[in-house]
Amino acid sequence: AALLQPWSRSSALGGEIDVLEIGSWEGLSALWWAQNLRARSVTCLDSWEGGAEHKTNTLFHPALSDLEARFDRNIEAGLPASVTLTKRKGLSHRSLAGMINEDPPQLFDLIYVDGEHSAPGVLSDVVLSLRLLAPGG
Repeated sequence: AALLQPWSRSSALGGEIDVLEIGSWEGLSALWWAQNLRARSVTCLDSWEGGAEHKTNTLFHPALSDLEARFDRNIEAGLPASVTLTKRKGLSHRSLAGMINEDPPQLFDLIYVDGEHSAPGVLSDVVLSLRLLAPGG
């Protein structure tokens, strides 16, 4: 929590920030960024299909059936009007590569990585997303 304190809504330090969230699931963490930090924008990147660990475990199958719809409902119900949310649907490595190649690429002050849960997948998400990190982010 101390790491995020300069960006909290209660802090007088700094300005608004742009947040990239890799792995959004039902949108609750995206709402936390939007409601508790001085976020100007939150960009959510997810496939909304679940990862390998969800697809192979039948306990998750019911949760996957309307995952994206739950995300949409949660965002609609809780997103502050002052925050812009961008939803990017796709696999993280492909989507991040596309974002890097935009001219100019959007840079983010805070990047939260919780998409792919395998070690190679996390490493790939971190390495690619570093290209989108704003100076001082």
